[in-house]
Amino acid sequence: LARDSDADVIAVTTQVAEVGLDVSADTLHTDLAPAAAMIHIPTARFIDRYAGVGLCAALNIAGRLTGRHRERISLDQVRSILIIKFWGLGNLIEATPAFRAIRARFPNARITFLTLSCNRGVFDHYPHFDEILYMRDQSIRAVMSAFFTLPRLLRKRNIDLAFDLDPIGRFCALMTFLSGARIRVGYSTANQYREHLYTRAIPLDEDKHVREMFLDLARGADAHCADTDLDPVFIPDAEIQAADTLLEDCGIRASDRLVGININASAVAYERRWPLENFTELARRITETHSVKLILCGSADEAPYVRLLEQELTGNCVNLAGRTTLPGLARILQRCELFISNDSGPLHMAAAMNTPTISFFGPEHFKRYGPLGDRHKVFFAGLDCSPCISFANEKQVRCPRNAECLRAISVDMVWDAAHARLAERG
Repeated sequence: LARDSDADVIAVTTQVAEVGLDVSADTLHTDLAPAAAMIHIPTARFIDRYAGVGLCAALNIAGRLTGRHRERISLDQVRSILIIKFWGLGNLIEATPAFRAIRARFPNARITFLTLSCNRGVFDHYPHFDEILYMRDQSIRAVMSAFFTLPRLLRKRNIDLAFDLDPIGRFCALMTFLSGARIRVGYSTANQYREHLYTRAIPLDEDKHVREMFLDLARGADAHCADTDLDPVFIPDAEIQAADTLLEDCGIRASDRLVGININASAVAYERRWPLENFTELARRITETHSVKLILCGSADEAPYVRLLEQELTGNCVNLAGRTTLPGLARILQRCELFISNDSGPLHMAAAMNTPTISFFGPEHFKRYGPLGDRHKVFFAGLDCSPCISFANEKQVRCPRNAECLRAISVDMVWDAAHARLAERG
């Protein structure tokens, strides 16, 4: 690497070389570490399981000694509410009927919503929340730091009623208890050792759709909702303009027919991804048969995987992975006449924006997480080993069959559904 060297060098380094050495390069490629690397999911699960159980037990004993296991006010006295849900963009969207129910039951209460910073933008203009607190999630260290700083912040709000919407894990349960809420509502989940931190532990029924599960939690505080439709993501005018301008800059006209494709699934279980080669063949058939533009979506850390599909389609698509905010993504999904996706957050966002969807389920059960309604087509092979993800096993996949449940869903089957949907619209 000496300055007078004539050798051609390809250097693969960390950021230390880029910012710490005086080097130049003909071509420089840089990329962000994916979120899964910054918060290592197995490490987070290990900490939650082994440290969380001990902390839950200790706080349960402390709560009983101080009388915290009993409710100290009635529901009619509630003036301040805390709702906690960290992980899962799709879960957040599916919980909106429960949010409406809570607001209807407590119209004059101040509602604070606590979630992760990666969900920023989804509820910034949501009418049923008075305040949103974002917990930094860039690293395990940031999360652990929040464990010590957030309780003090929450106690200043004098919380009367708290809802823990997380069916698994102990971090949310601990935060609910440490918030000082006088009434605490959460799930009683097998082998989680957290139900004793609540004053109202609601049995978790895994046979129900997740939307109904969240409504069960709201009913635990006498909050009911007859209308169970999802709330759409509110998109500010500035976000609408930014998303429309982005599409225009990519050569998309207002009159173009758009089909969105999401080949991603979060790091919680990558096994939920329908094979990339299947997406490639399906996309080719769509563009060869219908006059549509394909929109590839994804987050910044999913962009390298999305580029693999983009390269196979050789210009017949627009790759927006990592180029939109969450409200901007909602606007783009709103403009699509069809959205094809794995089991993931954008799938539920598309459903909330009233966009027809086609989706694939295998490790997870469509009866629990599939979009509801006639506008949505769900593929599920129904193998004897599927689904293998449950709240009881903390959503861990140990598949010896290489996700055969998704590979069993053929391109021909999906093409028939996509072609029929696009033909009736075109």
